[in-house]
Amino acid sequence: MKMNKMPGSREVERALRQTVREIRAALKEINQQAGKLVTRGDYGAAEELVQVGRTVTAFGAEVEALQSRWLDLQESATREVTTERTPLWEYYKPILLALIELGGEATLSQVEDKVEPILGGVLNPGELGVMSGDKLSWKRAVRRARSHMVKEGFLEDHSGLRWRITDQGRQVAAETISPK
Repeated sequence: MKMNKMPGSREVERALRQTVREIRAALKEINQQAGKLVTRGDYGAAEELVQVGRTVTAFGAEVEALQSRWLDLQESATREVTTERTPLWEYYKPILLALIELGGEATLSQVEDKVEPILGGVLNPGELGVMSGDKLSWKRAVRRARSHMVKEGFLEDHSGLRWRITDQGRQVAAETISPK
C-alpha cells in the first residue's frame, strides 16, 4: 500500500526552505554589520555580533536538521511499506570514491553523476524509483548522507555548494579499497 502524498507536506517543506533562506540572509546582514564595526574600530560590539552570528548559525543547523527530518518523514509516509531502504552508511563509500575520482571536491550534481554507477550494487530495487517532486529516492539519500558524513569527519563542514573530502575521508576510502 502506498500513500500518494502526505496532506500539507508541500506547505511545510516550503516554509522550512523559506526559513533556511531567511536565516542565511540574517547571517549575511550580521556579518556585514560586524565588518562595519571592525572597520570603525569598535571591536567589542563586533565581537558581540560575532557571538550572535554563532548562535544564529547553530539555530540554522537545527532548522536544516529539522528540514532533513521532515523529508525523511515525508518519504516514509509515501514509500511503499514493502520497500526496504538502504542504510545511509552504505552510501559513504560510493560518495568518497566518487569524490576521490573527481579530485577531492565537486558539486552535488557531479557527485550524483559519478556515484550513480557505483551505487548499482548497493541499492534496493525500490530506491531506483521516482519519489514525489520528481526526485529519485537514491539522490535524496545521497543528500541526506552528506550531513552524516560531515559529522563523521569524512567531508568538510561548510555551507558552500561544493563537497570536499577530508584526510579522514580519504583514509576511510583507502581502507575500503585496499586489501587487508
